[in-house]
Amino acid sequence: MHSAAILGTSGYAGQEVLDRVLRNPELEVVALGSDTLAGSPAGALDVRLNGSLPYFTENDNALAAGADVVFACLGHERAALLEPPADTVVVDLSGAHRLQDPALYPAWYGFDHPHPESLSDWSHVVPELAAPPGLLVATAEIGVFEDRATGRAVVICALDNLGKGAAGQALQNANLALGLEKTAGLRLAGVLV
Repeated sequence: MHSAAILGTSGYAGQEVLDRVLRNPELEVVALGSDTLAGSPAGALDVRLNGSLPYFTENDNALAAGADVVFACLGHERAALLEPPADTVVVDLSGAHRLQDPALYPAWYGFDHPHPESLSDWSHVVPELAAPPGLLVATAEIGVFEDRATGRAVVICALDNLGKGAAGQALQNANLALGLEKTAGLRLAGVLV
C-alpha cells in the first residue's frame, strides 16, 4: 500500500484525481490539500465521502505530509512554485512543468517560471508509451512520435482534459512510477446513463 496526498482537491481536477485514487486498491489517501477547505472534513466537498478520509489541510501541509505520491492539482503559477519533497513521486497536472525552455512560459502560460533550473528534472510522458523515467512527472496533453516502420507521424492527444487528459493520465503515471499496475483505479468501462 502506498500513501497519496492530493493538492488542490477541491478543484475539478483534484476531485477527479480523488475519485480515481479512492478506487485504486494500492493507494491510501493520507492528506487532502485545499486552502479554501482547510480544517473541514472531507464531507464538506462531497457528502458521500465518509469519515475514513483525513480532514482538509492547507496545500503546503499536504505536500509535506510524507506521502509516497503527491498529485498537484493546482493552477500553473502555484504549481511552478512547488518544491517537491525528496524521494517522492510528484505528478503535476498543470502546465507548470511541461515546457523545458523557460523562455516559452510567458507566451504559453502568462508568467515567468520561478524555478527555470528545475525544469529539466521533470518528465512529460504518455503512459501508454513509456513509464516516467524519474520521480517528477508533468501530465502532464499531446504527444507526437515517429513510427519508424512506416516513417509516419503518430499523434496522441486527450479528448477529455479532466478524465484522461488530467486525472486519468496522472494516476497512470503515478502507478507506473510506483511500480503498480498501470490501470489500477481507472474505470475501464463507460458509465451507463
